Amino acid sequence: MNNKHKTNLINASFTIIFFFLMISIDSLSFASTARMKSTAGVGVGSILLDEATFLNPASSAFYKIGAFYYQKTNTESSIENSPNSIRSSTFIATDAKGKVAGSLSYVKHDNAEDHKKISLSIASIIGERSASGLTYHYEDEDQKKKFFTFGITHAINEALTMGFIVNDPTRVKPNNSSAIVGLQYTYQSFVTLMGDFGTDWKNRFDEKLVYGAGIQFKIYDDLYIRGGQKIDRQKHLKIKGVGASWSSPKFVANIALSFNENTLTNTEDKETTFSLSYKF
Repeated sequence: MNNKHKTNLINASFTIIFFFLMISIDSLSFASTARMKSTAGVGVGSILLDEATFLNPASSAFYKIGAFYYQKTNTESSIENSPNSIRSSTFIATDAKGKVAGSLSYVKHDNAEDHKKISLSIASIIGERSASGLTYHYEDEDQKKKFFTFGITHAINEALTMGFIVNDPTRVKPNNSSAIVGLQYTYQSFVTLMGDFGTDWKNRFDEKLVYGAGIQFKIYDDLYIRGGQKIDRQKHLKIKGVGASWSSPKFVANIALSFNENTLTNTEDKETTFSLSYKF
């Protein structure tokens, strides 16, 4: 093998290693709430408040309250030579009392001060049962990135809701652009079924599919358990999650356990999450 072939082989090897490393970093820096982690991120069609800046910004417009949210997440990675655990903190402030709902979230890695994500969303009612919203994301990790998410939520009736989002349409981040539709159906306030399906609209449809399902049970008047699974072919991730929440008129406490498997590197991250939300 001549020197030119050796050089090409070395360059290709470094490119592959860098590609795998970036995928691993991206899976670790994914920002979401404990409720989302318990359903593996499924819930585009759900009407949610604290999750608006991470999932579908339109959903917060249906609320007429304010909220403060705090979350701690601990991520344990199976990647060799990586830190034993990565801890992150999430802060969310939401005001949906007016005609326009607004939400601000801040996510930081506790052991990496230069790793943070800030998201700002606004939403408003656009019809008797519909709302639209927009989220601006700013990420400061290895590189600074700015992108946005557009969302629509429609309540078909009291039991069935539908949502639609377009994430990163300007393609600022690699493997981040997608259009996803979601449905949620609640049966007699006891069981809730959720499903999401989408893809990147560029290149081959089947290679960038994102799909998943979740289920939630109301055990008592104030206690819920849920679980879900999602396949993200775009980011080569298989996500599973379970969790529970306790809800009162003013406070909501959540715990979640999720597993993020990278199907390219055959590595898995385990996340344990606790959050507390105050409604006013």
